[in-house]
Amino acid sequence: MKWNKRTKQNCLKFLEMDNVVGTGLGYKEKNGQRGSESALVFLVKKKIPEKELSPMELIPKKVDEMMTDVIEVGELQFLDRVGKMRPAKPGISIGHINTSAGTFGALVKDQKTGKVLILSNNHVLANLTDGRDGRASKGDLILQPGRYDGGTEKDILGYLYKYVPLYRELQQPSCPLAGKVKKAGQFFLNTVKSNYRIEFFKNSHKENIVDAALAEPTAENMVHPEIVEVGVPEGTVQAEPGMKVLKSGRTTGLTTGTIKVIEATLRINVGEGNSIIMSEQIVCTPMGSPGDSGSLILDHNLKATGLLCAGSNLATVGNKISNVLSVLGVNLVIRTAAKVS
Repeated sequence: MKWNKRTKQNCLKFLEMDNVVGTGLGYKEKNGQRGSESALVFLVKKKIPEKELSPMELIPKKVDEMMTDVIEVGELQFLDRVGKMRPAKPGISIGHINTSAGTFGALVKDQKTGKVLILSNNHVLANLTDGRDGRASKGDLILQPGRYDGGTEKDILGYLYKYVPLYRELQQPSCPLAGKVKKAGQFFLNTVKSNYRIEFFKNSHKENIVDAALAEPTAENMVHPEIVEVGVPEGTVQAEPGMKVLKSGRTTGLTTGTIKVIEATLRINVGEGNSIIMSEQIVCTPMGSPGDSGSLILDHNLKATGLLCAGSNLATVGNKISNVLSVLGVNLVIRTAAKVS
């Protein structure tokens, strides 16, 4: 299927029509299903019934003896995932005021209050807190875009609502005896090396099953459930090895992959010489880069199966979505037959 130069030139003049945004080669469609007949396809902002159009606004049935077809594609624009978007949609930059930036994963509803909430990772919305370290507190500012992408207090999208603590392998002990020993040791060390500091750590041996947190938007109309380049989720599905999946994230946009391993237990580096143990995880082929954390992982029927939390250039890791929703006490906002709910 190739352009005839003259036909292409004849089609370009239709771009002067207000509703036409493009032309191309394809096949005639009926009720959204592709037929076998090739056609010149006109891409329009909105498909309008012929009876509502003037003769000057009608696309001819044929151009240079080729049949034509019309497909609605909306107003086309560059996709800016790291800029400010209102209403904000999943798949774009977001973050706690003291973190860099991650991805707005999805909208969910609190099972008790019915509040519409923003879902992402703890390390995106709650600054990698274990709940006792002072790294985050309920009510902290959530920025969109995230701070790394230029977000400031003028870009508040919401407030930290709830998080699941993340337990590091090495944690500072809270017992009084350890505090006294540390204080005494620091006193004697300062007499020799004043620029050294003593710190005690204990191995927590705690496993984490989710890296998840919620933010409450400043207003419900400030957010929308449609994931950028994907659409509104259709439900949830259990992860299985071999399942084809996709995600829409702040850094790498829309990417696809395959689930390789389920029920995995992994050690994940969180910096500063520390790590966390994650269990019951999904491991996929590489689908993302730093900044994609928090993205919803879906199958090709747009059913959510995971919440992306970590990865490398060889693999992507996600929490099981069933664990995320259960621990947080929320339901995914999905598309129903009648409406988005």
